[in-house]
Amino acid sequence: MVTDEAVAVFSGTQVECETLNTMLNARGISAKVTRDREVEGGTAIVEAVIFVPPDQADEALALINDARSRP
Repeated sequence: MVTDEAVAVFSGTQVECETLNTMLNARGISAKVTRDREVEGGTAIVEAVIFVPPDQADEALALINDARSRP
C-alpha cells in the first residue's frame, strides 16, 4: 500500500506510467499512478507520476530502468 510517505520513482506520460505501474504491481511492488497535470481540453498527453513505498523504491527503479532499456 502506498502511503503519504511515498517516493516518486518515475514521471512521464500517463500511458507510460500505467504500463510501468502494471509491471511493478505484477512483481509485488505497491505502486500507484497519480496524474501530475491535465492539459486543458484533453487534447494533449497527460503527465503522470509513479509513487511507491520508500522501502520498495530501489527495486522499483531497477525494474523501471530495466524495462525502459529494452527495445
